[in-house]
Amino acid sequence: MEFSWIFTLSDKPEWSVCKTLEFAPSNPGTPWRYLLVSRHERPWLRICLHLQDDESHAFEDCLYWQGALWVGVGSRALRIALATLEMREFQLDWYFGSFFPLEQDLLVCSATRIMRLDPPGNLIWVSPELGLDGVLVSHVDHGVIEGQGEWDPPGGWRDFRLDLDRGELLA
Repeated sequence: MEFSWIFTLSDKPEWSVCKTLEFAPSNPGTPWRYLLVSRHERPWLRICLHLQDDESHAFEDCLYWQGALWVGVGSRALRIALATLEMREFQLDWYFGSFFPLEQDLLVCSATRIMRLDPPGNLIWVSPELGLDGVLVSHVDHGVIEGQGEWDPPGGWRDFRLDLDRGELLA
């Protein structure tokens, strides 16, 4: 595998000589976590992940997709173009949940909605509310996204069907 990564609480000395990116609010302080990215099994990129004081941090994930590294942490998602290390940030509601890659687009699930992005990170649509404390995509087929949203935690999951092209709920 060309790229591999690990989320860690502490920095490692061998990573201090790598390129470093700050994923942070304006006055970052100490990173909440580090994302250490290896390329061909060698330290290559260190990403300092900072959270704002009021930011929720339920889940974190990293995905290599369409020539970019996608990072979900806190209430944000981040696209890093690996050729240039240009970063694009996407604000989510409440917290990041998961990524669901499709052939041509990426679905980003948050606590309450789904965001559909193209490979360069352009927003295609944001769904209506699909839950209050978690949204999961289980299947995409024939232009329909099927999943569940948690409306009454814990365990109050309800199924939904969403139009892939428009991001609208289907009956």
